[in-house]
Amino acid sequence: MNVQDAPNLVILIEGEEVSHPLSGRTAWTVGRSSQAEITLADDRISRRHAMIQKNDSGGYTVLDLGSRNGSFVNGRRITFPCPLTHGDRIALGSLEITFHHPAALNASTTDSGSEAPTDADEMTLMSTKRTLISTLVVDVRDFTGMTHRLGDETLSKLMTEFFNQAGHILEAHGSYADKYIGDSVMAIWFHDNEANIIADSRKLFMTLCDLIQQVDRLTQQYALDPPFKIGAGINTGYAIVGNTGTANRPDYTALGDSVTKTFRLESACKPLGVDLVMGEESHRRLTNAGIDNLPFQLSRVELKGYPEPSPVFTACFDALPTIMSALGDSPTA
Repeated sequence: MNVQDAPNLVILIEGEEVSHPLSGRTAWTVGRSSQAEITLADDRISRRHAMIQKNDSGGYTVLDLGSRNGSFVNGRRITFPCPLTHGDRIALGSLEITFHHPAALNASTTDSGSEAPTDADEMTLMSTKRTLISTLVVDVRDFTGMTHRLGDETLSKLMTEFFNQAGHILEAHGSYADKYIGDSVMAIWFHDNEANIIADSRKLFMTLCDLIQQVDRLTQQYALDPPFKIGAGINTGYAIVGNTGTANRPDYTALGDSVTKTFRLESACKPLGVDLVMGEESHRRLTNAGIDNLPFQLSRVELKGYPEPSPVFTACFDALPTIMSALGDSPTA
């Protein structure tokens, strides 16, 4: 390959372009840490901000690692592993980075006869409605510790496999949207009417059961000690749901307080010493539907951004078989 066609990141630093080749590895962390493969001096960039990954087909993706200020590709914040094409602009903190890989662009054009983007690419779409949903947020525990123990390449393979399997699980159980945000997974289920609450809740909890099975499988596959663990938050409420983005790159998402609160509930798992935290509205709708023997413990916890302590319902994952039984089902063996 011609050196000029080799993949690299071109970073604009104080008016000067600095090139970082993407070769010799399959994953590169980007951040302020001196241990990152690509170290950037910017106060708005997290120590481990993002990761560039090379897949088996030779393509590249960028993944946000739960950074404080987010990662952006072509002006849009990324919430899942985002494929990169030649010329894509990546914004981290105040720095602008350009993904440079003309060889892949030339090959794609030759193979497919693709044409330059049309004006439709720049059209912003917004097709949304206010909908009652339940949201599940699952977060990987001790992600920072895993990065130190496993190294970037092994961690990249592990998280890629986890995200891929999570996508299959969400699809199998009727999730209408999913996001991969750093080391978290978000999924939503629509409630067309109150009569569907129990059936939809079965799908949500079965999803959680299957995700736990995958986590246990990955623990064995990668001989992880301590084991791979996750925590979960569940909430129900109204949100604005629909497509945003551009004509060629639509993004199906849910926005609103009920979604934001789900992330806060998941974050409460650690201080409460539990695996699962459910919001008051989720619990109320289930009890109103006649499910009154759920093995949750009522607690109150301060959630970031909420002025008063919130009532929440907590459980550990070993209670999931009892929960599924109460909902009229049982987790897959």
